Amino acid sequence: ATSSHNGSLSITLNGTAVIEEGEVAERHRLIHLAANPGYDQFILGEDIAMVAIFVEQARLCNVQDQVQHWVVGRPGSPSA
Repeated sequence: ATSSHNGSLSITLNGTAVIEEGEVAERHRLIHLAANPGYDQFILGEDIAMVAIFVEQARLCNVQDQVQHWVVGRPGSPSA
């Protein structure tokens, strides 16, 4: 996807965070381990939760203070 932003962005995300459990958590944990070799200490362990973030909307602001709003499923929302 192409973005009209160049350089740094400040992004505010709105949505829902859910602590995953069971088979779903373990499936995502394995995917995360495969994508991040050498970082087991941050992915494995009894006190390490798998948290899914369901982003519903976002606000993207560049260094020129130009703001774009993104809403899931809204036609015309910019790609981030």
